[in-house]
Amino acid sequence: MVSQRSTPAIPSKLSTVIAHCSTIAACVGARRMCCPDSHKVADSSFALAGALGHTRARGIQMMKSTKNISEVHRARVRSREIQHWFGVDFSGTTIRRSALPSRLGMWGLAVGRDVLLAHDAPSVETREGLRLLAHELAHTLQHRILAAPSEGPVLLEDPELEAGADRFADAVVATLCDGVAPDFSVVPSAPGPAPLSKGSYLQAAFRHKFEFIPATAVPAKWAFLVAKISTVFDAYAREKHAQAAIDYETMKNKLATGGNAHPILHSYEKAHLQHGKDWHDLADKLLKRCPGQIQFSKDPWSVDLMRDDSVQIFARHSTERGVQSTLVVLGSVAFGSARFRPIAVQPAGARSTVVERVAEPGKHYIYAPNTDTFVRRFVARGLNQSDALNLDLSQDLQAPHTGKAQAREIYSSAQSSRHRVLEGVALLTSQQLLSHTRGWQKRFISTGVSNRPALSTRGLPFSSVFGAVTIDLAMVDPLTIFPLNSHLAAERLLGGRVTALNVVNARAAQPGGSRTLRDEEFLAMRDVLRTRELVIAGTVPHAAIRAQRQVGVVLGIAGKGGPTGRHPAHAIPVDQWSSSEERLAYPWLRPGGRGSMWWWFAAYATPTLANEAAKNLHRNVERHIFGTYAPVCPTGTS
Repeated sequence: MVSQRSTPAIPSKLSTVIAHCSTIAACVGARRMCCPDSHKVADSSFALAGALGHTRARGIQMMKSTKNISEVHRARVRSREIQHWFGVDFSGTTIRRSALPSRLGMWGLAVGRDVLLAHDAPSVETREGLRLLAHELAHTLQHRILAAPSEGPVLLEDPELEAGADRFADAVVATLCDGVAPDFSVVPSAPGPAPLSKGSYLQAAFRHKFEFIPATAVPAKWAFLVAKISTVFDAYAREKHAQAAIDYETMKNKLATGGNAHPILHSYEKAHLQHGKDWHDLADKLLKRCPGQIQFSKDPWSVDLMRDDSVQIFARHSTERGVQSTLVVLGSVAFGSARFRPIAVQPAGARSTVVERVAEPGKHYIYAPNTDTFVRRFVARGLNQSDALNLDLSQDLQAPHTGKAQAREIYSSAQSSRHRVLEGVALLTSQQLLSHTRGWQKRFISTGVSNRPALSTRGLPFSSVFGAVTIDLAMVDPLTIFPLNSHLAAERLLGGRVTALNVVNARAAQPGGSRTLRDEEFLAMRDVLRTRELVIAGTVPHAAIRAQRQVGVVLGIAGKGGPTGRHPAHAIPVDQWSSSEERLAYPWLRPGGRGSMWWWFAAYATPTLANEAAKNLHRNVERHIFGTYAPVCPTGTS
């Protein structure tokens, strides 16, 4: 047993919130004995790979105790491992040694976002020390969620908070020491029904956008190192793309077999979120592949992964003769906006500066201020009848709806999961986006950024009889562009109440019982994670369209019989009917038409064939010939 330490009054200079870490007995047990394997921690990569096959675990390499590495550094490494495996965000959290915990009779405590460890606390390389660290880190997460006051010392001894921190600590030890799959359900949250804060994002690897840019003039004796580093980065990129292709094909094949599509789609969404490149893992791999041969310009763990930052890689012991203390630069790893540079010749009339990736010149992007991200300059749009009509007239593409809250998107006894606002009020952007993604009211023009087509619930690519176009986002007002193609952007734009982590942790693909607004937000998040949409508010200028008019046309026929009733199109003989058709599931008012009607659309190879088929219609039947279009892929298309 460890003797009880005296606990003096908290120093008055401590003006931030102090989360009470459990005392020695409560936090790590009454004994301070190190675990038997404290100096020899087995590599648990194989156990983790088995338990986490869908994440393609690369293993947790546990740092061996060495005299030249401080305990604080080891604790920081451990915190990054916890962050990686449990999808938590410890950005802004500092870990340091302090005499304060000992003065309070503790081994550690959390002060706001800081973790203070006693000088005689067990090493984080032991199970005891790791559990202590995880417990205190859990308290830092609780602070953010609770948003506790910052004035005056407050000791939080809530049993529920302590129990939550204990559960998280136990799960961390089980994962990092025993290879057990992470239990995301123990990630700390506020007690009671309050939702997780907006900052609780999934720590998915594809968040880390980085590229290796080789130096332009490297001495021949060090060229082999540049090649070795490039090989590591190339392998990571290939792995990411290969796994994404496998996930997509798996979803496609399962959907083709029929049955309930939602569990299949949900499985794909989870897989999509849990694979990709991770900078911290890759930095470790570089050091292992090039032992004693390279060094970074700064701690690779300290870079800002989401901003314009970079890290240079030097060849070690490469001081050139006659030049004192000069290291040979092999290249740099660029993050965030540091990966881009403006193209030499900007397009005439562009609304945004066009940039290209430094590591892959020729692929064009633009900056989207609504999400503080870079997106592909060229996106795809499958056309509907309104689009085709506008293109035929050389007019801008228009979103179906504009304006304020409408009856079909607001709360009522029959629509209990809709927006709780009054009809006619101005909706927030997040509310408009939710209405769009759930199909209540379309105020945006949807486009796709993925090279893979979105699939229907039958596993078939979405296609349109009217064709498709390419949209040049450089010609679009950047303030009308809303990228929903990444989970971080989607979380922000949809309001932040539902995160990608909620999608991963959800057991059911669809909420049960009567739906709530939060259920609709969950379904919207699922949808955009899969389709990777980028939406444009209001209009797309005609100057932004890149397409070629085709010979084929579409014959549109209007009727009043509803989606299942008798339709005038049945007057066309079978031998003249098109093999490619679409039927609207809603009434549409053609500009200049006779009113909202139920339209059928049939594709024909030539205008002549369409006109021959139309001769079978009664003269009073409204009809229209639409053009068809094929996208043009300009220079700079990704």
